[in-house]
Amino acid sequence: MGKLGDRLRSLLGRKTLPAGESESGEAPPVEQPAPSPQQQTGPLEEMLQRRVRRISESFFENESLTANLEDSAAKELLDWALSLGHRIAQGTADVEDDEQADEAMYPRLRAVRRMMRNVNQWVASQQEGDRENSSEALNRIIEQAQLIYGHAFKPPSEEQRARFLQTQSEFLDSPPRLIANLRQLFTAADDA
Repeated sequence: MGKLGDRLRSLLGRKTLPAGESESGEAPPVEQPAPSPQQQTGPLEEMLQRRVRRISESFFENESLTANLEDSAAKELLDWALSLGHRIAQGTADVEDDEQADEAMYPRLRAVRRMMRNVNQWVASQQEGDRENSSEALNRIIEQAQLIYGHAFKPPSEEQRARFLQTQSEFLDSPPRLIANLRQLFTAADDA
């Protein structure tokens, strides 16, 4: 695991198992907080926790997803991705076979990774004042969001996108805030 993955884990308050120690002989998994007694519901919950852990590890291990971001911005983006990964895994609660679940999750998880790379580009374009590239990156982010959030997601209109990009100019010195505002744009649209 790379240094960035370790750094992000520490930023997010997660720890890895000691070197060489693993539950399955594979790469050491991210240690998850112990579930409360109310959360311990049996095999279904354990199955979903394993899926969430695998998804989380895949994000942590892929340093290219946050490569252009400073630590606090990377943490903000990774928090968003982990939340999406959890949501995607929850969507497979009725699928017992892990291979089938992985197959079902793959397109949406690929969209999350693409979205993360596009967010990197969007932040850089915003900070450079490159409106054209910023707008293009936002459009690519929205395309991926449609795959991630599904049928209920209503993408922002062109007018809403332009207004959003304009209002972000006051946060150019705070990439974590830019990412949080972008996340809120999708959360608000998703929850509506």
